[in-house]
Amino acid sequence: MTDVPALFDLSGKTAIVTGGGGALGAVVAQGLAAAGAAVVVVDLRQANAEKVSQSITETGGRAAGFGADLSSEAAVNQVFAEVDAAFGSVDVLVNAISAPVERHLAEDYPLDEWNTSLASNLTSYFLCSRAAATRMIAAGRGGSIVNFASTAGVSALARGFRRAEASQSDIHLVVSTPAVQRVLALTGIDRLLDIYPSVAASLAASPDSGNAAAAADTDGGAA
Repeated sequence: MTDVPALFDLSGKTAIVTGGGGALGAVVAQGLAAAGAAVVVVDLRQANAEKVSQSITETGGRAAGFGADLSSEAAVNQVFAEVDAAFGSVDVLVNAISAPVERHLAEDYPLDEWNTSLASNLTSYFLCSRAAATRMIAAGRGGSIVNFASTAGVSALARGFRRAEASQSDIHLVVSTPAVQRVLALTGIDRLLDIYPSVAASLAASPDSGNAAAAADTDGGAA
C-alpha cells in the first residue's frame, strides 16, 4: 500500500464506503485503505463493489465488497450486521452514493423520480449514518462520518433542474445539521462532515469515463 503521513494513520480502524463502486467512492475507498483502514465497499452493483475491494486486497489491504440497496432499512441492517461479524467495529463512514441523473424542467418534474432520488441520495445517508453512529457510540471510540453532497445543490449551474441537486442539497439540512454535529460530538463522534466535489474533481477520479457529469452523479445509486 502507498505510504501516508502518520497524521492520517487509520491502522486498526474499519471504514465503510457507500457508493464505493463508483468513480469517487472507489478513490475514497482506496485512499482509506492506503491509510491502513480495513475497508467495506458497498454499492448497488455488487460486481463494482467486489472489483474495488479486490483492488485493495491485491495491494496488501483488507477489504470486503457488498451489493445492497441502501435506501432499504432492512438492507442497511443486514450490511452492518455482516460488518459487525467480519470486522467487529465501524470507525469511519463515507456516504458517497449518487443516483443516476435525469434532467427536467422544475415545473414538470415527475414525482416518481423525485421519490427515487430522495430514497437514494438522502434516505440512504440517514439510514447508514444512524447505523454507524449507533455502533460508534456503543463502542465508545468516537468516529467520523463524511457525506458527499452535490455542488449543484448549493449553486446555479444552469444545467436544468435535476433530482440530485435537490436531494443532495438536503444532506446538510437533514443528515449533518449543526445541531446533529453538536449532539454527536458529545458522544465522541467529533467529525460529521460534508464534501462538495467539483465536476473537475469527479472527472479526475474517473479519467476514462468521458463524461464529467456522469462521473460526478452516478456513484453507486441506491435505487
